Amino acid sequence: MKNKLIVTVFLLLFNAKLPAQNKAIDSLIPLLKTAQGGKKIDILISLSNEYRATSEEKALKYALEAKDLAQKEDNKIKTLEAKIVEAKVYLKHGKDKQGLELSEEALKEAIKLKQNETVAKIYKAQYYYYRDVAVDIKNAILIIDKGIAFTSANNMPQLLGDMY
Repeated sequence: MKNKLIVTVFLLLFNAKLPAQNKAIDSLIPLLKTAQGGKKIDILISLSNEYRATSEEKALKYALEAKDLAQKEDNKIKTLEAKIVEAKVYLKHGKDKQGLELSEEALKEAIKLKQNETVAKIYKAQYYYYRDVAVDIKNAILIIDKGIAFTSANNMPQLLGDMY
């Protein structure tokens, strides 16, 4: 009896998120059909984020489509955003090598484009990845040191927040 109750509660909680996610996806799909340029890229990125937890295939499809469109439009900032989302999809689904390579690529581009907030966020995400997922404290410390040095040099230590 107790086990049935636990299973029932689990299923209710798990399914409670699906309608909210479907609602967000359902509202984005029609917008995608008429959107153009940067707005379309933003919608594709949002769709990738919505699907990231439930469908690697769809999340990756939308991330790659956003990246391709941003590259065609020579929009370096949107290309960077799409690469970050693509890296998150890979990391979420256990494709660590691909995700980390893309993350490093995005980091270099963000530095080149002087997107300091994005640089700090990438350092923070990498730190959490190494600390919590890979359980690689050595690399986590190396990343946090780089992040602290970068944010301090750019007078923005608040962006690393609780990593200190």
